[in-house]
Amino acid sequence: MLALGVTGGGRLAAAARCPATEPWVRIELRTATWSSAARDRVLDDLRRTLAGQGIDACVSPDQPAAEPLATLAIDLPPDGPARAEIEVRDAVTQKRVRREVDLAGIPPDGREVAI
Repeated sequence: MLALGVTGGGRLAAAARCPATEPWVRIELRTATWSSAARDRVLDDLRRTLAGQGIDACVSPDQPAAEPLATLAIDLPPDGPARAEIEVRDAVTQKRVRREVDLAGIPPDGREVAI
């Protein structure tokens, strides 16, 4: 399941509250330097990608019908190199996959698209 933990307002706050009536993934997005609009684009992209498989992506679902299938955590440290750490924790298989993605060659305003 994907989990997205984000602070800030705007559309993301509204999008983060979803009913999670179908299988869902919790999204944790830890990117202090991104604007709420950039976070919105990442969440929207993840939702569109997963919707084709009948899965929703939520930050904080409104009374979820079930536990998340998995959690997707994306960390972009503000003081470190241009690198994203992406971790997926699968609740069904109890497996965890972690990958580091080098974003140095991507302009800062396009990094959310790369993720």
